[in-house]
Amino acid sequence: MKTEFLLFFLSFFLCCVYSSNPGVIPSHLVSVAIPVFVNNTLEPLLEENLTKSVVYVFQKDNTLQVRTEDQATSILKGEIIEYKKDIYSWDESERVKEYKLTLQVKITFFDLVENKERVKDKIISESVIYPIIDSDGNQLDDEQEENNNKIILIERISQEILNSIFGDW
Repeated sequence: MKTEFLLFFLSFFLCCVYSSNPGVIPSHLVSVAIPVFVNNTLEPLLEENLTKSVVYVFQKDNTLQVRTEDQATSILKGEIIEYKKDIYSWDESERVKEYKLTLQVKITFFDLVENKERVKDKIISESVIYPIIDSDGNQLDDEQEENNNKIILIERISQEILNSIFGDW
């Protein structure tokens, strides 16, 4: 159920993705393979959800066609190196008011045609702050709010990965 919920919201939020401005991509790079990201955190399914999101962002952008590694002219490898949830603020009663989620990944983009790294071990980090107490002082469902904001975080970092690939040359 959680996975279905995450995928529903992930697809909903990704509808708002904007396209990068390619133009510096070598003409021989026409496709990309995106294997499942390595997950070095304890957060389950994060690698699957992030990889699906990155694939979706690349498909929507349509600058590089997503292909299998044996058919691609480039490969994007990613590693999730941090996912954390920290207390961000408290209310007057010393109850947690807001949390901050942080997701950090390391990516490498390899040109399979020229056999060289185009982006190497680039660290990308995104954060989102969300309330768990509403404006009336009522406690919100913390798990639900974390899941909703994890989707936003995944969408942001997916777009940043795309922008990094096209902007780092």
